[in-house]
This record gives sequence, C-alpha cells and structure tokens, in this order.
Amino acid sequence: MKKLIMSLLISSAVLSISFGVPNIVKASETDSSNTEEIEFSTLTAEEKTHFENEGFTDENEYFSSTIVQLPEPGTETGLPTRAARAVLNVITIRASTKRENSTTGYTSYIITASKAPFLKLDTKITYGSKSRSSSVIPYGKPYVYNGGVYFTNTGKATYYKCKVASQYTTSMGVGTAFCSAGSVTLGKGSL
Repeated sequence: MKKLIMSLLISSAVLSISFGVPNIVKASETDSSNTEEIEFSTLTAEEKTHFENEGFTDENEYFSSTIVQLPEPGTETGLPTRAARAVLNVITIRASTKRENSTTGYTSYIITASKAPFLKLDTKITYGSKSRSSSVIPYGKPYVYNGGVYFTNTGKATYYKCKVASQYTTSMGVGTAFCSAGSVTLGKGSL
C-alpha cells in the first residue's frame, strides 16, 4: 500500500511538472513569485462580474496565483485519514489594482476554493512598505469570496507595487495564498 501511495505521489509530481499543473506544496511555503499576469478574457464570468462591479475594465492588469492545499492531520474532512490525504483543495486568488484619484488606490481580489469552503479569511494588502488588513468570517461558508481595500497617499507622488496575502481557514486546515496585484502611482503631483 505504501508503495502504491508513493508511486501515485511521484506520478503526480511528474505530471505537475510536465503539464504545468500547480505544484502540491504546503500553503505556508508559497509566495507571490508564483503569480502570473493574466488577460481579462481568461477570467471566469463570476470573476469578470466582480471586477466590473468594482469599476475595473479589460484595460486593467490582472494577476493570478494558484496553490493546492492538502488536508492537515487531524482536520475534520469527513473522510478516513488515508482517504483524506487524497482530497486536494485548489485555492486560486486573482487581484488587480486601480487608481481612484490622484491620492487613492483600490486593490480588489477574489479567492476561490475547489473542495473546502472558507471558514475565515485574514487578508493583507501591501502597497510599497505600507499595508492594510481585514479579517472576516464569511457568511455561509462560501467557496468564493471577494473583497477589496482602499489606500491613500497624500504626500509626494510615490509608485507602489501592490500584493495580496490571504491567510485562509478551510475545513482542510489553514494556509496562505499570495498574489501580486499590479501597481499604481499615488500622491501630490501624480498624473
């Protein structure tokens, strides 16, 4: 049985490397380096609606990051321990940043889970060396959650690279998803 599990894991790793499927890693080991820029046309209908409702268009830059969450030992998955290891939860976070006016920026994100709903989300938007945080217990244990954060700079014009980090809790455990979110120039004298 152990040989079968090992051969399945090795086969899975080879396939993920060969076909570009997200690597199976501990969520705490991922960072925004696995973020890719994507086109608006590649977003799902739900994601397009979310971003459009937030005032984004196909002119904005969109970024995506995907990780695979494995159940943590002792979590309540409703499955026997061996079967629980076979369940994978694909977490995808997509984000974009836009300029509202000369001193205000807005980063919007949508995070999805394939198998285990979100029980809690602690999200931090970093812009330059500053950050804004939010913590939420989503109503109804959703598989999709979207949010956004406004940030300001009333000082001299500054270029900000933006990132989203969301520590999520699902029925499979806790993990962190990171995603670049674009960039914006804010402050007095910015165009």
